[in-house]
Amino acid sequence: MRNGIHVWVENGGVVGRGVLLDYAAWAEANTKPVNCFQPQSIPVSDLQEVAANQNVIFRPGNILFVRTGWTRAYEQLS
Repeated sequence: MRNGIHVWVENGGVVGRGVLLDYAAWAEANTKPVNCFQPQSIPVSDLQEVAANQNVIFRPGNILFVRTGWTRAYEQLS
């Protein structure tokens, strides 16, 4: 059996369940400051709260996407 990125692509690619956590909306609702243009970490405890708030249950193999609000902040620049 061969293994490599090209073999994965030839056989359908990587498939997983995407999970989107809307950190930006949660942070705004909870008065957590978000500065998209400065280095800033998001604690796992916050992501767990967002997931609970959205009724997300993680499963093995999930692919995590986090909405941080960067696009909205970028579009508001002059």
